[in-house]
Amino acid sequence: MGEKQKPVILHVEEDEHTIVISVTNEVHSLRQDDVQSMFKKFKRATTIKTTRSDGFGLGLFITKKFVESWGGEISAQLNDTESEITFSFTVLKPESPQLATLRQETSSLE
Repeated sequence: MGEKQKPVILHVEEDEHTIVISVTNEVHSLRQDDVQSMFKKFKRATTIKTTRSDGFGLGLFITKKFVESWGGEISAQLNDTESEITFSFTVLKPESPQLATLRQETSSLE
């Protein structure tokens, strides 16, 4: 049997116009340098110990583009002990006036 893993923590907050979703998960051997560049295209953490080597480094890049298309933002923060990382993303609620403006701006580009 392997090591017991910490549970993934999901936290949701909302206000009048936005929803913020945060996911905290355990990481091993991740450095701050990796966190700062992990949303770049084809970027993969160089220090993570894993038995899997597949992947192209596009998942977080695509996620960032998707969140931004909804008028949101995404970020990642490594905790002080570097054993957990928190991904947070903010999206506009469907009824948000800012989202309506964003939709008008993007539809005029088509």
